[in-house]
Amino acid sequence: MQQTVDSMTKLFRYLLASTFFISATVNAEVATVCDAGCDHNTIKDADFATSLGAIIQVKTAKTYNEHDLTLSGKTLISDGGPAAYIINGSGCMNNVVSTGAGGSIEGFTITGCQKTGTSNNGAGLVSNGNTN
Repeated sequence: MQQTVDSMTKLFRYLLASTFFISATVNAEVATVCDAGCDHNTIKDADFATSLGAIIQVKTAKTYNEHDLTLSGKTLISDGGPAAYIINGSGCMNNVVSTGAGGSIEGFTITGCQKTGTSNNGAGLVSNGNTN
């Protein structure tokens, strides 16, 4: 009998956690980036304007000359793939993109920074505490 109660308790906790995850995903803030008709014209503007858990959806395929993006806890996605969606740091001395826990990037080529020394400065992509 106790084993059945324990199994039911685990099932209930799993279902509750799953419902919370699905609800949080469905209600995520979405910001769009494109040349015209979107929420923002640059990835950096969308990054600054959004909060933890946001999805930044890039709709225009082109090279984005941007750096110092910090997407902690945010998802950056392109409408296409890495061949047409490029983030170019243009020789920057800081990171093109830095993700923290919960941040992820899908569908981009990241290029254009030069790493110098042993620090993360100049690295194209730095992922701190992210397993995605």
